Amino acid sequence: MSGYQVVTSSLLERDAPLAELLNVVTAPSTGRGAVALVTGEAGAGRTSVIRSLVTGMDKDVRILIGSCDQLSDPPALGPLREAYRGNAIAETLKAGVTQQALDALLNDLAGDRPTVLVVEDLQWADPASVDAIRYLARRLEQLSAALVLTMRSDVPDLGDSHRALLGELASCRARRIELKPLSLAAVGVLSQGSYWDPAELHSLTAGNPFYLTEVLADPAGGASARVAEAVIARLHLLGTDCLAVLEQLSVVPRAVDIAFAERLLGHQFSILGHLERCGVIAIRAGNVEFRREVERRAVERSIGRIRQIDLNRRALQAVLPDHPVGPAARARIRDEYARDLHRAQRLTEATELVHETVSLLEHEGESAALVESLVRLSQHLQMAGDNKGALTAVDRAAGLAEPMESETAQAVVSTYRGMLLAQTGQWHEALVVLGRARDLASAVGRTDLLTLCLAYLGTVRANSGDPRGVVQLRGGLRTALESGDADGAAAVYANLAEVLFLHARFDELGACLDEARRFTEKQGLRSLTSPLEVYRALHSMRSGDPHGAEWRLFRLLSASEGLGSVRLYSLPFYARLLARRGELEAAEPFLADSWREAWRQGSPIGILYSALARAEWAWLSGRADVAEEIRARVSTDALPQGLDHLVGEMYRYLFLAGASTEMIDGQAGSHYVAGPDQLPRILGDPYEEAISLICDGSPNAIRRAVSLLEKLGAVAAVRLVSKRPEKPTGRGEHTPDGAAIDASLTRRQREVLELLVQGLTNAEIARTLVVSVRTVDHHVSAILARLGVRSRQGAIATAKAVGLTPMAGRARGTTAHTLTASMTVVGPSPGRRVPAA
Repeated sequence: MSGYQVVTSSLLERDAPLAELLNVVTAPSTGRGAVALVTGEAGAGRTSVIRSLVTGMDKDVRILIGSCDQLSDPPALGPLREAYRGNAIAETLKAGVTQQALDALLNDLAGDRPTVLVVEDLQWADPASVDAIRYLARRLEQLSAALVLTMRSDVPDLGDSHRALLGELASCRARRIELKPLSLAAVGVLSQGSYWDPAELHSLTAGNPFYLTEVLADPAGGASARVAEAVIARLHLLGTDCLAVLEQLSVVPRAVDIAFAERLLGHQFSILGHLERCGVIAIRAGNVEFRREVERRAVERSIGRIRQIDLNRRALQAVLPDHPVGPAARARIRDEYARDLHRAQRLTEATELVHETVSLLEHEGESAALVESLVRLSQHLQMAGDNKGALTAVDRAAGLAEPMESETAQAVVSTYRGMLLAQTGQWHEALVVLGRARDLASAVGRTDLLTLCLAYLGTVRANSGDPRGVVQLRGGLRTALESGDADGAAAVYANLAEVLFLHARFDELGACLDEARRFTEKQGLRSLTSPLEVYRALHSMRSGDPHGAEWRLFRLLSASEGLGSVRLYSLPFYARLLARRGELEAAEPFLADSWREAWRQGSPIGILYSALARAEWAWLSGRADVAEEIRARVSTDALPQGLDHLVGEMYRYLFLAGASTEMIDGQAGSHYVAGPDQLPRILGDPYEEAISLICDGSPNAIRRAVSLLEKLGAVAAVRLVSKRPEKPTGRGEHTPDGAAIDASLTRRQREVLELLVQGLTNAEIARTLVVSVRTVDHHVSAILARLGVRSRQGAIATAKAVGLTPMAGRARGTTAHTLTASMTVVGPSPGRRVPAA
């Protein structure tokens, strides 16, 4: 039997299964038929492997493919009739499993022409099809064809006919080929060109190719409705009882032990066995958890608010011990559950739960426990952006703790009150309170509190211009690491990252973030890394990677709840990146939200970040009135002292936008500077380097600035400052001549322009060039800037006017397989928006 060729594939970690399949399909050349059963969990890529096999077959090989669908009443012999569609045998098969139909199949597959019969998704096959395949499998010695069957391995309740077929396949020595989840190394290859950490992506998807493809294609990083819908569509097939159990487990954001799961699920506990066999739930080290975190998130996302409240109430009842305990113990348990919710970014639920705990303790008259719960409530309120409520709660805790004469209670209250004062800009009082808290924490041996005191003392001092602040911060980190306080260490890493960013120490910031990531991954603290992710994004922005920065910020904003501190710090920088690539209108409402919220929260850092973003937007938009409004407002309420780099950056944009050159001078008043070139500069940031060149104003400096900005995709600034020579056209725009086009465009931009001339959309260009739509968007924007036109139509007219011809060797119609090593994802598409809070 001839006509087969070596199969090659770009599918990751599928070469070995394909090689086994090739052995099966070439076996009939030795005079006997062969059969292979390809198995794997849902989304393992069985269809992709079959397509790769078929693509590699010689054209002389006859390929027959039929698929089974999950129908309530599937037609008899449906997949075989599909495989033989247009053939006389199809008419014979309409009568069902008759001897005539079986003989027709046997005779056809015993012929001289090399044939591969593929039946996909055998788990949904009708009994008649299963019987027919079983009949053929028992007569392999009469066949000169190969049977390739695919079947999911996570369908536990197969019928009698399926079990009989599996037994038959085992007896005839069918080759069973299992497609396993992709390894961490393969995930690393797939995630190249995206901004995912491979370990995080592998943990989220458990290496499932389908989920990997969906998450990598999702700008929200797996948090969007698209991914959730894809997951729920699959899980819905398990039935309503299974979904109910999954919903209950999804609201507990961690693995749970068997005993807790039994209390939580009650009579539905036995359903876990079915879910385990289906590959949705895993039992590891005596704990029950979702096998894939992406499925837990999707299920949780699908739950309505009222249903979620009910499920949380049941979870809380399961957490509480069965035997009677005092209100203080019950409060601690509730607080720990609230802490889990807090870590999962479910801030509203966590805050509501602690509010309930406070009410319970007030009723019981438990003052000591009430102090702890009020402190916990203060933390949740602060994270949710309610600084006023947080201060009220912690001040009330301080009042209750004072007459107790308990140094431990005093240490707890003083620590968290000092932290809150630091976060709301009351730095002088914060230093006093934190100093006292540090002494109390040392006296009572509370290294966890000592860590926090050192961290916030160091933060306040560093941001006030005291170089000893960073030293104190690192001392707090050392205390946390030496005492084994993982949560405290994660908090100090976040504070240190903030200080290093604020003082433009970007090399140290990069090292700090890498060290923090290794630590949090090793400790399993990914749920505490949101503040660190903010500064990872900002480090990307300062390092000349705006796409990576935007992607990270979009993920954070899509997952965060309300305008808490993480969102407050992320939103202005996300808006800056939108504005830089020309989406000024889209950025405006985000800037308004962050400006309003920063002042409401009384956050000096939030105010500075928001003012900086609005100042740049005012310049790019030509809004001198907005610039003057910002200058007047921040001059009335002084910005943090000691942050000269960021304050200088803000004033530079205000002055470029046309605001007065009057600027604040600490608390004493104001003075004037001659111009923006006299302000401190941010070193190491290519965008800010371009802005400095613009301030220089010389033609050579402007040309260098435009070059830098074009590389960054900063369309808005390019349009504002570009002074390239232009000549009028008949369409009211300006265009250079043909030689100027060749000289100014990169090869890739030339390719994009040619495809624009051919009438392709950005999405079609992306498929043709095997890049992301976002990449094409940026190429188009750069082309418009370089040609000096304002629209795609202007660019097309320019290209036609100078006689642009296609480049030699241009291959059209190239598409990328979803699981090839060339796959890239470079952030959210321009059409995606983070909803305003």
